[in-house]
This record gives sequence, C-alpha cells and structure tokens, in this order.
Amino acid sequence: MNNINSIYGLSIIFRLISAVIIITIHEYIKALVSHILGNDIPRRDNRLSLNPANHIEPIGLVLCTISGLGWGKPLRGSTIYYKAKNKKRDICLTYILPPLVIILIAALAAFGYSLLPDNAPALLRVFLLQFIGVCLPFAVFNFIPVPPLDASRVIVCFLAPNQVMQYYNMEKLFQIILIIVVSFGLLNGLNDFIVNGFFSVFIK
Repeated sequence: MNNINSIYGLSIIFRLISAVIIITIHEYIKALVSHILGNDIPRRDNRLSLNPANHIEPIGLVLCTISGLGWGKPLRGSTIYYKAKNKKRDICLTYILPPLVIILIAALAAFGYSLLPDNAPALLRVFLLQFIGVCLPFAVFNFIPVPPLDASRVIVCFLAPNQVMQYYNMEKLFQIILIIVVSFGLLNGLNDFIVNGFFSVFIK
C-alpha cells in the first residue's frame, strides 16, 4: 500500500511539474509569436519570459494537472495591435502555433523515451510518461473553440462585433462547465484515447 501511495504521489508531483513547464512554454510561444507579428503588449506585460509566474493561471494549472485540459493567463491584445494587413491571419498564427509546438515537444519526449536504455532510472521513465500524458491532451483540448482555450480566440475573428461580446460574456460560464466536466471525469475516455493512440505510434 505504501508503494502504491508513493507511486501515486510521485505521479501527481510529476504531472504538476509537467503542467507548469507546458503552460509556461505554451504561453511564452504565444507571446513571442504575437510580439513578432507586431503586438507589443506581451513585452509590456512581461510575457516574453520563461518565468512561470508570468504565465500561470491557478484554475488552468489545477485542471491541466488533473486532466491535461488547462490554460494560462490571457494574452492581452486584439487585431488592432497587429501590423500586417491580414490581421486575422496573425491572430490565427498566434493561437494555433503554440499547441502545435506542444505536440512537437511531446513527440520529442516520446522519441527520447524510446531511446532510454533498459537500466535507465525508473523515475525518469515515470516523469517522461506523465509529461507526455499532460502535453498531448493540453495541446488537443486547446483546439476546442471554447473560452478560455486557444481556439476560441481564433473563432472570434470570424464573428460579428455583437457576437464577440456575447461570446466573451459567456467565458466564465464556459470555465465553470469545463471544471464540472473535468471534476466528473467526463474527459477521461477522450484523454486516454489521445494518449494511448500517441503511445502506440511513438512508443513501442
């Protein structure tokens, strides 16, 4: 029983560490892309940093640790801050590239795991598995167009002004729904499908 409790405790700690790393990288990439495309707000908000304190949002971190579904602090800015004529394209790049980077990181972690020798430390194996298990759902769920997830910022580019306000007015409601969904384990099946499918491809 003590061994089981120890393994469970380590898994939670590793998932928490993974969530902090993933959210920080994700939010940093988002801020960097936005900055490169002309939005100077991330620099003024100290978001061009790998300091987790500048990116972590408590509720998003807890949910990410539990289920992989999570988010960081909102990135300030709108289409008016981007310099290019195609501002909708820039918004799409800002919010679509970060989850793709997280998927790439998961693939690299899986490749690293596959190269581990048989005598590799068990803790390293457990950490990499938990890291990948947080990376993938986090990236995939952020393609769901529900506030405050990334894809919701893309959707608003194609809504009428009055629809945008209605959409964002429902953000708190959407957050509550997401918390309930995670709390009752309603995403566990989808989470397992994503992770197991990825493992079957990258980790034999």
